[in-house]
Amino acid sequence: MVLFKLARKQEKTIRRKFLNELGLQLAQPHLKRRLNKNLPGELRKDIEDILCVNSEQQKSSTSEPPKKIAKTSRCYLCPRSLDRKSKTRCSKCSQAVCPDHQIKVCENCVKY
Repeated sequence: MVLFKLARKQEKTIRRKFLNELGLQLAQPHLKRRLNKNLPGELRKDIEDILCVNSEQQKSSTSEPPKKIAKTSRCYLCPRSLDRKSKTRCSKCSQAVCPDHQIKVCENCVKY
């Protein structure tokens, strides 16, 4: 009760609101430590909402490698009889591409 009165000398704040603010301030260091990639998505989102952190800023990058998706698809360049499947997609046309038909290109060549 003493902290409550010292913290809010001139403002008339409800005690319940003060206790909520105090609880959030005490929990923030623990939440920041807990926020990592090993948490389930829903829990991570809840912690980001509490801490007012935007995870989209961390995910942005200038150049992306070939897209990977969860579903495997047949390589569109291989004959159907080979039935080569891959999760990797072409970055331009989004068609499935097997490792034999993938090429590595440096950043300078990608610009052209």
